[in-house]
Amino acid sequence: MGVRRRRWVERVETRVTRRDVGDAVPSQDLPLRRAGNLRYSGAHGVVCSRSTLAVSLFPFLGMIMFHRPAFLTLFLLPALVLVLPGCGDSDDGPAPCPGNLVRNAAGQCVSPPPQTGGPGTGVGTGAVGCDASLADTLRISEVYVRPSGANGENEFVELQGPAGARLDGYVLRSVSGAQSGQTGFSVTLSGALGSDGLFVVGGDAVDGVDQPHGCARASGCIFNDGNNMLLYGCDGEIVDGLAWGNFSGRENRAERGEPAPLPPEGMSLARCPGAPDTGDNATDFGVAEPTPGAPNAGFRDGAFCPDESGGNGSGTAPAACDEGLAATIRINEIFIRPAGTNGANEFVELTGPPGARVDGYRLVSKSGAASGQTGWDVTLRGQFSDRGLFVLGGENVEGADQDPECTRGTGCIFNDGNNMLLYGCDGETLVDGLGWGNFSGRENRSERGEPAPLPPEGRTLARCPGAVETGDNATDFDVAEPTPGRRNAGFREAEFCPDGGEPSEPSDPGTPTDTGGGTGPSDPTSDGCVIGSIPGLVINEVLVQSAGSDQENEFVELRGPVGADLTGLRLLSLSGATNPQTGLDLILDGTIGPNGLFVIGGTGVANVDQDFACTRSAGCLFQTTDGDNLLLYDCDGETLIDGVAYGTFNERINRVGLGAPAPLPARDLVIARCPGAPDTRDNATDFGVADPTPGERNSGFRDGFCAEDPTEPDPTEPDPTEPDPTEPDPGALCLVISQLIQGAGNNKVVEFHNCGTDAVDLENIRLCQVRNDDASCTLNIPLSGVLEAGGVYTTCHTSIDGDVLGGVPEAICDSLSGSVSHNGDDRYLLYYRERAGNGFDPSVEVLLDAFGDPAVRPVQSEWVGTYRRCNPAPLTDPSQWVTSAWFTEDRTTGGDFGAVGVPPLLDGCE
Repeated sequence: MGVRRRRWVERVETRVTRRDVGDAVPSQDLPLRRAGNLRYSGAHGVVCSRSTLAVSLFPFLGMIMFHRPAFLTLFLLPALVLVLPGCGDSDDGPAPCPGNLVRNAAGQCVSPPPQTGGPGTGVGTGAVGCDASLADTLRISEVYVRPSGANGENEFVELQGPAGARLDGYVLRSVSGAQSGQTGFSVTLSGALGSDGLFVVGGDAVDGVDQPHGCARASGCIFNDGNNMLLYGCDGEIVDGLAWGNFSGRENRAERGEPAPLPPEGMSLARCPGAPDTGDNATDFGVAEPTPGAPNAGFRDGAFCPDESGGNGSGTAPAACDEGLAATIRINEIFIRPAGTNGANEFVELTGPPGARVDGYRLVSKSGAASGQTGWDVTLRGQFSDRGLFVLGGENVEGADQDPECTRGTGCIFNDGNNMLLYGCDGETLVDGLGWGNFSGRENRSERGEPAPLPPEGRTLARCPGAVETGDNATDFDVAEPTPGRRNAGFREAEFCPDGGEPSEPSDPGTPTDTGGGTGPSDPTSDGCVIGSIPGLVINEVLVQSAGSDQENEFVELRGPVGADLTGLRLLSLSGATNPQTGLDLILDGTIGPNGLFVIGGTGVANVDQDFACTRSAGCLFQTTDGDNLLLYDCDGETLIDGVAYGTFNERINRVGLGAPAPLPARDLVIARCPGAPDTRDNATDFGVADPTPGERNSGFRDGFCAEDPTEPDPTEPDPTEPDPTEPDPGALCLVISQLIQGAGNNKVVEFHNCGTDAVDLENIRLCQVRNDDASCTLNIPLSGVLEAGGVYTTCHTSIDGDVLGGVPEAICDSLSGSVSHNGDDRYLLYYRERAGNGFDPSVEVLLDAFGDPAVRPVQSEWVGTYRRCNPAPLTDPSQWVTSAWFTEDRTTGGDFGAVGVPPLLDGCE
């Protein structure tokens, strides 16, 4: 009968399944189990439940009644009832004891009594109890979430606590963030912390494992994005927990604040040794090198753990999240479609107060699809540079402040109709957002008006430095050159950012005056850029068609003054089609070498000074028999320094405009200048077909183009050290700034007057603006044409209001320029530029006149309204400038626009 009772109990026990067990601790590790009103006592080996017994017992009784004599049934019934010792009348017994504990007669959870040696066992073993006091100090120290090798074998969890303390009875469990809460592994710990206070639970390939996790799941037992690691104490409650990744639609079961970031493959999540436990995973854990059984080290963000001291208490926790930063932090530039590997080259640049820390803010790349797939989800750490910029970028992004660790093959910033979202300290409040591309049937989650355009491959979306934020993506962002960590520049539409983007009314209260945070070509002298500062710089040689791989063997060679800094210049290759295709659009970076040459080329080119960085399979220099173009622009990205058009143009467009085009060379031949020959500004005259000689003197010309191969300039050419004698004597010029209008908005005018007796070629005149605190020219305003004696020349802002002018701007203004965007604290200088050979030497200039002293910044908005000159004497010394030499009119009426284009009164102020 004893044997039958044991078998019956075993049959009842098989009805207890894992899904019936509470989630407090893992069911397979509980010595006490419950399933509804079914109770199992590990102390007595008994299952009892009236309802369960009825289900289990009746088939057994039926079998006895139909196959055994009735007296046997009556005999067995009392015996079956006797198999229920310890069962009360209640359907719900006391809560189970966790770990290895058992419940005593008083209902308390205690360690089981030591087992003395029985027959054949020798000495007694003695069980170890669970130390509940350890819960105050035992913590998860490191988790290797995404090993680079086989997941299960290499995964590990490191615990930290008092040296030598025993962990028996504690439970470590890997749990999915899905609603089902799938378990990866669940280990009842056994053993003690080492002398260093560390204990490692890991796979077979982990060195120094103290206890194996026993997981053989092929894809790993520590789940990746949006999942949990939980440590339970003696009472079955969570002692510590770590959650990581994106929990959108998932459950953070760690109960420890915001989740830590999902680490990249090959790196772990770890605490800074000695740092205090804040109870917030995002604050307490950073990405680091895996160090199982050793002090945590190799943190990706040096600021997170500046003193990796091995747990001696001197480590520091990351800075707290600055909620006040939300008012000024903004998305400034985004590289959506790199030409190379997406994830490694993508970046997002933020702008904010220089030196401010971004810790705790969250940047999320979100698809516009209904599912809202997540690419990036990065908790920020670090601080803004001195320029007020912070860059998150892949491993190929130079100067990135934080790596978002994108391992998605197609990139983590989605392309057409998608979003980049910046959240505040709570991880939920949207601080800024950018949507781009076509959102037909998709969701613009940026909440910032209309989306910006989808940029072409190799270009970014960027704000104009200093422009006022409108809250509308389509207005605030345009296509530009990638400039991570530097001032945004190289905008596709010149008018989008014509003058560096300084607001027309910076004195308006509450209006931000600089969202760029740095300096760049839109404000040239801020980066040392002066238009025309490299005299004699020309395109010297071009390999258009190579016999091998095009993009690897193409090159462009420039020639100019030795040591000249080319930084910020732009090299652009455009097809001759009506809708031009762009092959190369590159911002130069470097100086001309001792031989006067600078080579931009592919990986197969010798003597290269700057890489093309071209991945276009058909090459980046167009090579059809039809005509195409190569253009070299100054540091403003708009002023043409030189260019070469080649091939047959017919119905195509020669965008260079320097005479007739050069011939299209055969494969592996170049078009090149004859050494020492003058620049005639005619491509057909200046370029012949020759052998490729990158970084060396041009040679091997065909058809006797350069038979003499001169090494010196043609002696018949003018001496470049002397001014052209046909140019006027600057001492005889009388040219003065005659009127300046600062109307509201973009209603800005600068006018000057020829007070001399001879006509003036304005190609020889440079009008420069000195902005804010600058002590020299900030930018130059292009002039053209001839100004007759006694005449006036008027240049107006591109967006000046024709109604205010009283007529169509193009009919009243001699030229329109976005650079005419002065404010009340800007000044102007008017120069005559002397010739140097066939160009101008900006280092030899004569100051003709000035409006304001460039060395003294006026009070903000001092020049407001209309200023008309009443003293004809030119100011060769700007310090002579005085307000009394001008008529003035208040701007309340919009300025005296009726006098635009009218010669000024130069007979004294009355």
